[in-house]
Amino acid sequence: MGHKFILYRYRLSRRLNSWGNNYISFGGRIVLLNSVLNVIPIFYLSCFKMLVKVWKKVMRIQRGFLWEGVGGGKKISLVKWDIICTKKSKGGLGVRNVKMVNLSLLAKWKWRLIQGDHDLWEDVLVEKYGRNIINIAYGSSDTWPRWESKWWLDLVRLEEGEEHPWFNAVVARLVGNGMDTSFWKVAWQGFCSTHEVDRWSWGLESNSGFSVKSLYTKLELLMLGENGCSKGEMRVFRQIWKSGAPSKVVNFEWKLLHDRIPTRVRSSAGCVWVAAAFPLLPVSLAACFCWCGRSYSPSVCIVFWGQWGYGAEF
Repeated sequence: MGHKFILYRYRLSRRLNSWGNNYISFGGRIVLLNSVLNVIPIFYLSCFKMLVKVWKKVMRIQRGFLWEGVGGGKKISLVKWDIICTKKSKGGLGVRNVKMVNLSLLAKWKWRLIQGDHDLWEDVLVEKYGRNIINIAYGSSDTWPRWESKWWLDLVRLEEGEEHPWFNAVVARLVGNGMDTSFWKVAWQGFCSTHEVDRWSWGLESNSGFSVKSLYTKLELLMLGENGCSKGEMRVFRQIWKSGAPSKVVNFEWKLLHDRIPTRVRSSAGCVWVAAAFPLLPVSLAACFCWCGRSYSPSVCIVFWGQWGYGAEF
């Protein structure tokens, strides 16, 4: 399956090269990351498990495009990639994490397999490996067949190497008439009407049905954490993204709230050499803008951008 991801990386690089002669702002690169670069690999991500070295390479390509553009030279990544991949309301940029998208899409196959809907692909697997593959997919201790395919092995080992179990922890069996549930091999969650057949329940949705979005949100919480934003900070982030200010102003404020504007303090902390011909402010910009008594907080100005008529001046 390695050649499939080589083809994907080639398509990704070719698309980036097609933008080489065009100037794209920071805000424009955010949009292109989500609307173009993260859409290209959907087919590959929904069928095959991405190798660790591949998704790390893809992450470096995406990070380089965000901060450097195409052919813009080597630049510093001011904010951690994990923060960039969190929701905008939590201080991120809402860029989808390729690894979590891959796991969420593959988990849909696993969910469909344990449902037992007798689709053609499921019948082929049952005929090849035996009926107990459904219990194996759920995580039972049944013996794996020795001739398993790479795709099937990746599907079974989807959670392998992860710190927290995220699939089996939210999947359980609702027992109805009890005809299709093993007492010893399957975890029971509860009971439904005895007139109903036994069914699987997805704990992240109120209707017990699987959704890629709910799993991605769960993985985001497990792998990226809460990002340390307080409720007040989250409220500010939500307001600035909903404001009518130009994207370059909003993006500047986003960097400012993270204290990632290049200053003398920030450069010395990061051990970055700055030429004397380009002097920097001696203090943190967050302190200069947000706590200076002679000026309004930039966050307040951006939130009330349309009401105060800044659009006409800019």
